[in-house]
Amino acid sequence: MSETLSELTKDETETVREILQDFIASMRVKRGGAGSKSRLLPDEESVFGSLTHPERGDVIVTILRLDNKLQIFLSNRRDVSTPFSIMAFKDIRYFPGRRTLDGSRVDTAAEGTGLFLSSIQDQEILKEEGISRVDVYSVHFGVYEPGAVQEKVRDADDELKLKPLNECDTEEKWLIYEKNWDMDSRRKVIEKELFSFPLYYAKYNREPREEIIVLTPERYRNHVGQLIRDIYPTGVKASLRRDFPGDHKKKTEESQGYLNALVIVLKNRISEENGQGYNGYLDELVKFINHILTSDPEMLTF
Repeated sequence: MSETLSELTKDETETVREILQDFIASMRVKRGGAGSKSRLLPDEESVFGSLTHPERGDVIVTILRLDNKLQIFLSNRRDVSTPFSIMAFKDIRYFPGRRTLDGSRVDTAAEGTGLFLSSIQDQEILKEEGISRVDVYSVHFGVYEPGAVQEKVRDADDELKLKPLNECDTEEKWLIYEKNWDMDSRRKVIEKELFSFPLYYAKYNREPREEIIVLTPERYRNHVGQLIRDIYPTGVKASLRRDFPGDHKKKTEESQGYLNALVIVLKNRISEENGQGYNGYLDELVKFINHILTSDPEMLTF
């Protein structure tokens, strides 16, 4: 990430600035006058607000040099892995893979600049190593509203909101999940990566098999309780304990074995590279399950 425009030539800087200014002007026309309901799509409104008021949350401008031409992208808050393309409406004919945000047709004779969904080809090019690329926050182009903060010192949250998930370490992924920012699609991916655990066990009256157990930080007690009930249902437990103590003892030991196996899975996930947040969650989960096994070995409270 560049902190200045030093990686761009003067002409490149002016080209990008003009495109951003034309986009803002186009959005003002589409938005309508003061007091009227905005006609902008949610993503257009978000990008327009970021460009004109970067102090409220800036966007990253990505400039690619391809075939002696500039292609410009703006970061997408809802999905940081797929930035928006920004270009003149008339240029859509050269990029048939790009689409409007709402799927409408583009009048190629229309004046102005718009926001487009990047194509699969765009996304592949953006991932390429060694491509001539500059990433810089829009505030440096000076297209913001008069009176807006001219130079915003970005805090850790601002950086993390825009950071691609494949560039985040485990501690950063933990923080993203904990922050739970609006419309952050990365959270679902993180849930699958950090809070899903393989466990070989048998649900009641089923053959044992490996299944994925989801234990999110905010609901892991409920998840563990459901796992226990899946293995040994409450009603069955009460009946066997009363009428068939031998069978109850066998089923209880089987349940304890599965919980002990889960503890091993959790302990194996602990690593110095994880950071304190994620390791703390794993340690708390291990202690919770061990507490069940020692204080309520028959799991009567579940």
